[in-house]
Amino acid sequence: LIMERVYQKQDPRSGCLKYFMYDYEADHQSHDALQPVCYGGKAFMHGIVGSAAKDFYLLTGDDRAKNTAVNIGRWLMDVMFDPQIN
Repeated sequence: LIMERVYQKQDPRSGCLKYFMYDYEADHQSHDALQPVCYGGKAFMHGIVGSAAKDFYLLTGDDRAKNTAVNIGRWLMDVMFDPQIN
């Protein structure tokens, strides 16, 4: 069930597991004060999910899990890696 959710969240073009990231308004008064900032992903969490997808593939042979892990790796290299700071 967890991997099905991952498959649904992954952008087929970029490999990013996309979700809304939020920021609070200045008053912090209510949950309604949350405003969407961007639609994207966090590198650390992609590393965790990619590693789990690899393990799931090794246990089950599910090619979707293998593709998920590979696509996460591509996203990390294409988008998150900055060669100037390694």
